[in-house]
Amino acid sequence: MIAKWFNQERWSDRAARLKDEYVQGRVRLVEPTLALYEVANAIRRNPQLNDQDAREACLAAANLLRGAIETPSPEEASAILVLARSLELTYYDASYVHLAQKHRISFVSADHELVAKASKAVRAIHLKDL
Repeated sequence: MIAKWFNQERWSDRAARLKDEYVQGRVRLVEPTLALYEVANAIRRNPQLNDQDAREACLAAANLLRGAIETPSPEEASAILVLARSLELTYYDASYVHLAQKHRISFVSADHELVAKASKAVRAIHLKDL
């Protein structure tokens, strides 16, 4: 979903609204360490961005996510694995769901299947519904 802040895709307008609320402090954002790598890779693959624009987008993403990134403890890493298996998710996706559980916040994604699976464990919202 965060990649939509930098790449024009379906529901990018809703993602931009969420970013604005996050920047203004009205919405809390918690992301696993891997979020920056996923966003930076989406930026890298965007053919609409030249090298300079991609570098600037990556820098902006790193700055925006600085206060939102959280690394799991060893115990949490194990709990994420249990969650991944129980919800039939990748470990990567389960790390996002785990953070939503841990912080008692909503999970937001643009992936229909992921929202459906995550909704078994947390309040899950599809980006289009924001």
